[in-house]
Formats: sequence, structure tokens, C-alpha cells
Amino acid sequence: MVRFTSRSTYNITFGGTASLNCSIVCATPTVNSTLTATTCGLPNGAINLSVGGGVLPYTFNWSNGSSAQNISALAANTYTVTVTTSSVPPCSTTASFIVAASSNTVVAGISGNLTICPGGSTNLTATGGANYTWSNGRTTAANNITAIGTYTVTVTNAIGCKSTSSVTVVQAITTASISGATTMCAGGNATLTASGGGTYAWRQWPNNSCKCSYRPRYLYGNGYK
Repeated sequence: MVRFTSRSTYNITFGGTASLNCSIVCATPTVNSTLTATTCGLPNGAINLSVGGGVLPYTFNWSNGSSAQNISALAANTYTVTVTTSSVPPCSTTASFIVAASSNTVVAGISGNLTICPGGSTNLTATGGANYTWSNGRTTAANNITAIGTYTVTVTNAIGCKSTSSVTVVQAITTASISGATTMCAGGNATLTASGGGTYAWRQWPNNSCKCSYRPRYLYGNGYK
């Protein structure tokens, strides 16, 4: 008995003159696929294979390292698989598939002043979708903030894709200072300059008038009176 272990042409001689030419033909598997594109910018694509022909069972070797027939949780990319039969010798087919990217990605954003003074407030504005849900319960794009802390918004677009974004509002630290002359002559003026803030409100103390008196001192004997 002669066993053929590879695809080739063999010349077999019987008793000197008779010969037989044999060719081993490998039955390669056929591969069909069903592709699922990603949605909402998430890695939720999939490739399902339908394989026929050749000797079962098949083995699968994917470019992402998987050995399963069907793969899922895929990001948009190109994936290649080699399907191999159990025949001797084994026969293989290689195929590539493109998982398409979604065109409905939503990206949440938050803008606004992230500092507030005690007793003050700031306005935050969310962008990126059609509906907004804030961690403090507001459901509009605009959110008036009166307390420091972290605020998160979940943005949803018209087809249900979601995205979140967070910011932290902190208390503003302001150190006021005044520079300028601290003395002036009667009837004169002095210029004071404030710094350390964005807007300034000046106030005079109640005793804003200066009553000055001068009493001449006369020399009597060896002293002044």
C-alpha cells in the first residue's frame, strides 16, 4: 500500500513498464461572512462565518488572536482569518473582512467658567447631542452651578448613542491688594490702584473725613508750650 501525504504528481512503476500518474487534490473550504458595523463609535462590530467544503472540523486563526469561528466586540478595522480543514494534508483558505466605522458618533463636551466665589455661581454648557442629563438633575444643555464639586453630563443623540463628560468646579482664590500713596496734603489727592481680581468695587470707611489741627508752639524760657 502506498500512502500519499502531499499534493503532487507521483509516478508509480509496476514490474518495469506499467506506470500510474496520481495527483492529490486538496479540497479547500469556502468561507462566507455576515458583517456587523460598529455603532455609536463603540467596539461592537461582529463577523460571523459560514464555512463549507473540505474535511471537518475546521480550525480558525484570526488576525486579532481569536480561534473562534465567529468574533464580536470588534472596533472598526480589517480582520483576516485562515480556515484550515482536518484533512491529511490539511487545506486552508484565507479571507479578509472590513468592519466599518459608524457615522453616528457622539462626543460630549462642557464649557464654562470652572471657578466660583463663595455665594456666587457659574454657567456650564453641554454640547454634542440632542438630550442632556446632568449629575445634579438638570436636563438642559445649560446648567447654573452654585456649589463647588464635580459635575457629569450624559449626552444622547437622536438615535440613542451616548457619551459622558465631567468637569470640576472649584472655589476661586482672590487676593486683593492696593498700591499707591498713603498720605496726601490738605487739598491734594492721591491715586490708589487695586489688583488681584477681575472687577473692583471701592468703598470709603465711615470716618472718611480728616480733621487736622495745628497749634503753634511758643518758646517760653527754656521750653515749648
